Amino acid sequence: MRALFMAGLVAAWAGLSAGCGGSPGTPRYETLTGVVIACKAETGELLVRTGMLGTETECQVTRDSELYINDGLAQIEEIRAGDAIELTGYRDDNASIARFVVSRADVSRAVRWPKPPVAPDGP
Repeated sequence: MRALFMAGLVAAWAGLSAGCGGSPGTPRYETLTGVVIACKAETGELLVRTGMLGTETECQVTRDSELYINDGLAQIEEIRAGDAIELTGYRDDNASIARFVVSRADVSRAVRWPKPPVAPDGP
């Protein structure tokens, strides 16, 4: 009975230690933050300055990518140089040029609120 219990314990440990890493061909998703340097809407290319050293990263936006500006759904044509951006995606090292393939992009822009109306003087 004890041997059967130990065999079950070892099998459970082996299953848990294997983890949920996925198959070898599954991309690892990561998040990058930075500033947009250039945007080519016609090709879906973004050039983003990331990290403390200001590394330039070439990114590819696909038709499946989700793009948001201040939490509102957006198109790639709306992204501008100078935008603060957070990208979620994976690195495609199999392409002729290593690129970061974008699954989701979140742009944060300062919002200019209109001035409040001025109250009229007197009754």
